[in-house]
Parts: sequence; C-alpha cells; structure tokens
Amino acid sequence: MRKHHLLSLFLALAFIAAGLTAVSAQTATPIPIVGPPYIAPTATPAFCQSPLVLTVGSTAYVRPGANIRYQPILSSALVNYRESSTTVIVTGGPVCADGLNWWQVRAPGEDGWVAENFNGVTLLVPGPPDPSAICFEPLTLPVGTVVPLISGGVRVRAEPGLSGLVLTVGLVNTEVTITGDPICADRLNWFPVQLVSAGVTYQGWMAEGFEGHRVVEEPISTDPVCAPPIRLSNGTRAYVNSVDPYPKNLRSEPGVESPLLFTLIDGIGFTVIGGPVCADGLNWWNIQILSRPDVVGWFAEGGPGNYWIRRIQSRELK
Repeated sequence: MRKHHLLSLFLALAFIAAGLTAVSAQTATPIPIVGPPYIAPTATPAFCQSPLVLTVGSTAYVRPGANIRYQPILSSALVNYRESSTTVIVTGGPVCADGLNWWQVRAPGEDGWVAENFNGVTLLVPGPPDPSAICFEPLTLPVGTVVPLISGGVRVRAEPGLSGLVLTVGLVNTEVTITGDPICADRLNWFPVQLVSAGVTYQGWMAEGFEGHRVVEEPISTDPVCAPPIRLSNGTRAYVNSVDPYPKNLRSEPGVESPLLFTLIDGIGFTVIGGPVCADGLNWWNIQILSRPDVVGWFAEGGPGNYWIRRIQSRELK
C-alpha cells in the first residue's frame, strides 16, 4: 500500500515538473546578443611598389605589347596597342590602381595611361630613348633657307610629332622657309617652317620625310669651295710671289667684287693681321704693307699651282 502511494506521488511530481517546463518555454523572454554590427568582408586593396623616378616632361619608351588605356585602371577602354618600342613623353602620374603604377604619356596616336609592368613584364622604361627611335642625320637646312616641296600632301603641324594638330597641307612646289633648328620626334626630323597656302601664312612643324623619301632637298650651293688655306698666322711676314706675270689686287673686303685699293707687284712685303676668309673660291688674308703701314686690306692667296703668297724666311731678313 505504501509503495503504491510513493509511486503515485513520484508520478504527480514528474507531471508538475513537465508542465512548469512547458510554461517556461512559452513565456521566457529571449536574451539579447550585444556586439558590433555585421560587416560583409571586402577584398584587400592591392598596394603598389615604389614607382619609377619620372617627372612630367621626362622621356621614356614603352616596350612591345604595352596597352595604352583611357584611364589608369585595367578595366578602362584601350586607346592604343604598341607592337614595337615607342618613345613617349610623360605628362602625368604616377597613379596606383589595381596594384600597378600608371603613368600618363604622350605618344604617336592617342595619348593615355600605361602601367609600369604587368604580370612581371616591364612595359615602361625611363630614358634614354629606345635606339630604334633615334632619327637619321637631318638635312642641312640653315635658318632662312627657302626650299620647294618635292612631294605633295605634306602636313604642317602645330607641334613636332605625328600627334600634332595639322594646320595645313603643302602641295608640290610650295616654297617653305626654314625658321629654326630641327627636332627629332617619332623617328622623324621636324623643321619649324613658314609657308603660304591659299593666301594664308602658316607657321608650324614639317617632317623632312623618311630616309630615301624626303619631302624637301638640300639646296645646291653655287658658291665655289675654297681649298685648304696655306699655313699663315697673325704676325707672319710674307711677300707677293706668283708664277704668272699679272699684278695682284688688294681689296677693302674679301671677295673679287670688293672695292680695289691697290695693285701689288711681286716682291711687295706685308704682315698678316687677320684671316683667312673664304670668298669666291679663294682664301683671303687681311694684311698690312711693310713699307706703308697705313695701307691695310684683303689679299687673296691664290690656289694650288699658283699661290701668290710666300712666307719670308728668317734668313731672308738678314
């Protein structure tokens, strides 16, 4: 009997405990979790190495395979692709993006941005320029030279280089005046020129053309070339001595058209006080007559086979 009562009491207590647990599960307040707000993970930014030592205006060159982009990022539009080494001028940068150092450059065609390297391949190299970009020896066209164009469609640009703005196009036989010294750009020699096209005067830059295909030619000199002068110096004493019987002229300036001062016969001694000057195919010396120190002028030396001057040897002065 007692065991029956104990079992009933145990079951009653178990039932009450189960009921309390169910009630507690339905009415319990959740415990709040305190902490920082959730932040979604992001990619770690790519850092760049130290950039090349370049400044705006520096000369460099890009190697074959370099992409020139509109903006300094890999996803930017491609404006140029270099199949060969090309000389460029740095116009901006550096900018670090996509783990690469980018430089803004001016090159033939579209200007843009080029990375220093990509996938371990060096794309941009500081000057000196790539040997393949060195120009040929320019034509000899002194300032003031006027030459006709021997080729049509010659572009005159605002700046030296293939990317310069085209100001006008010269036609065959159009005369251009050289206004300065040449500049090498884009493997071409560029001369500053002035020309008149359709009644308008233009000043700009003209490429002389490629080796073997020039747009202008060097003018042929009509001045006779002088032979190497005889060895005289200031203070040298000499005298007139020619193999022909004709008297020689002393003139006020070097040149056969200069005013005549005196006619000198063989044996007239003089002192050299200046020269030589090449004029009319002759070397001229500024001399002072020994017997008449007040007479000074320019005297030609003659030429091979008939020099008109002979130095006075020391023994001749005794």
